[in-house]
Amino acid sequence: MAMAGIPQPLLNLPWQANAQHIHIQNGRYYWPLEAQPLSGFINLTLANWQAGLRETQISGRVNLLTQGRGGKGNVVLGIGPGRLSLTQSTLPFQITGESKLAAMQLYGSIPGELSGSLLDPLLTLKPGALLRLRGRLLSTLEVDEARWPLAGVKLSSQGIDGRLQAILKAHDPSFGRFTLHLDGRALRFWPDKGEWNWHYWGAGELQPLNARWDVKGTGGWRDTLIHLDTLSTGFNQLKYGMVQVSTPRLTLTAPVNWQRDVQHPAFNGQFQLAAGQTRFSYGGWLPDSTLQFEATGRDPSDFIWRGELKAAEIGPLRVHGRWDGERLRGEAWWPTQSLTVFQPLLSQDLKMKIQAGELRAQVAFSAAAEQGFEAGGHWTVTQGSIWTPDSQINGVDFSLPFRLKNARWQLGVRGPVSLRIAEVKNQFALQNIRADLQGAYPWSDSHPLTLRDVSLDVSGGQVLLPVLRMPQHDVARLALRNISLSELITAIKPRQFAMSGKINGELPLWLNNQRWLIEKGWVANSGPLTFRLDKDMADAIVSNNVATGAAMDWLRYMEISRAWATINLDNLGDLTMNAQVQGLSQFSNRRQTVNLNYRHQENLFQLWRSLRFGDNLQSWVEQNATLPSKKDHP
Repeated sequence: MAMAGIPQPLLNLPWQANAQHIHIQNGRYYWPLEAQPLSGFINLTLANWQAGLRETQISGRVNLLTQGRGGKGNVVLGIGPGRLSLTQSTLPFQITGESKLAAMQLYGSIPGELSGSLLDPLLTLKPGALLRLRGRLLSTLEVDEARWPLAGVKLSSQGIDGRLQAILKAHDPSFGRFTLHLDGRALRFWPDKGEWNWHYWGAGELQPLNARWDVKGTGGWRDTLIHLDTLSTGFNQLKYGMVQVSTPRLTLTAPVNWQRDVQHPAFNGQFQLAAGQTRFSYGGWLPDSTLQFEATGRDPSDFIWRGELKAAEIGPLRVHGRWDGERLRGEAWWPTQSLTVFQPLLSQDLKMKIQAGELRAQVAFSAAAEQGFEAGGHWTVTQGSIWTPDSQINGVDFSLPFRLKNARWQLGVRGPVSLRIAEVKNQFALQNIRADLQGAYPWSDSHPLTLRDVSLDVSGGQVLLPVLRMPQHDVARLALRNISLSELITAIKPRQFAMSGKINGELPLWLNNQRWLIEKGWVANSGPLTFRLDKDMADAIVSNNVATGAAMDWLRYMEISRAWATINLDNLGDLTMNAQVQGLSQFSNRRQTVNLNYRHQENLFQLWRSLRFGDNLQSWVEQNATLPSKKDHP
């Protein structure tokens, strides 16, 4: 028998017959499947054939030859000796060998017997029946070994009866290794007909999330209904990017039912996901949390889900979404809630205590094998209040639109991140703080982060920073406008002197320069200034040093017409200031022109710790004051 276009016969059966036997010797067959052509040999003997089918003894051997992954394979079907009958057949058989296909390798040793009517036979597999598989099952799933013990299984037109078991050991290069076990019993079962009940268990690893997992449960398949009665699966942890979740576990709160009826498909179930603490890389954490959710849809690859998340006093966070078989999509809403419940989310290193305020948020997210986790949304804080050991921050309004993709935050999407603070109470009182932030974190040249329009009111004036871009290639210019010296000196609280008037300045700011934090900055007076030495300090200087004391008499009270200082600050905190001061002093009803030139060096970081630089003023003036150069009489 041949087929047009096929170079070799599909079937060739050379045979011989005599009164006792019919022999087929070295028969061959060939079937040109595109993915895996099949071929083999046939040897068959029919003894006592003239007595009819019932008395004919059948024996033979059929080979199936394959070639694929791992080389060539040979599966042998041994038949008989036995008989076939329209009423009661008895024909033993045994399948042994291995089949090597394009992506898989099958190994088996399956003894069995064909019995019953030839028109409706019963196939019974005997002890020792075992089928094994290795190879690639899916595009990336590598099966290390799959085992199907088949002893005692019966197969007929009514379905499969007996114990059905399976053991799967496999790995995925992207996800890790796992082992699954299935054990159950079938009763006249075909897909969508009959009944099959099972229990399952297993364990494995999930490399992208640095986690180990386990699973166990029970279920069944009754006619067109697949039901999952119990489920418990969880991880020792989930660690991805900046988030680490401790011991999350998924269980059923109501059975999962999948109705496969074509006319009325349905899928539903209720779940609970409980987790221990969720820790963030910046130091904050989320208390033990519970997510209750339910799923409804057509099948496990097409359903919508909705639920509610609570973590101690945080929540409820309402969520809903969709699963399409490849991608999990969802949205979450955080109703307006007091800020105080979010205290654990702040790092303890910040030493901040949330006192008041409200938060609301909305987030959309998506997760898939290839893309990972992505999210975007908007967080809003209103009228927040935070206390630290040395300050109070009141009237915080914060708006955070964001996206998260490939472990990179895009801060400010359609509009910038906006921060507004009514006041900060500490040694220097600050009011009306404003700042806008937009860009990527972590930042890079291709994804910069830009801080804009920073301003704050301090000491009767303003501090302004128009723009700061990270990574920084251009200097950022921090401007001082009309800073009141009297308010500044009051905040510092020096005992030795007092000043009044206003100053301006500009401080070129570097954050990633190899040497400088501030390079070639300047500060100058804005209008007249006054300077007054404490009387006790001036008297002490006069009594200790006669030469310096003569000059100090002219510095007890001074009206300054010009004050100019240049400032440099390196990244070790060393400050260098060169200053020129010109003005008129008044002492004993006489006015005197005074010129003061000085150079000051100090570590600013240490100064910030003390904020008591007035104690050094006495020695500083002694070293830098000049004698009067010109006398004017009032």
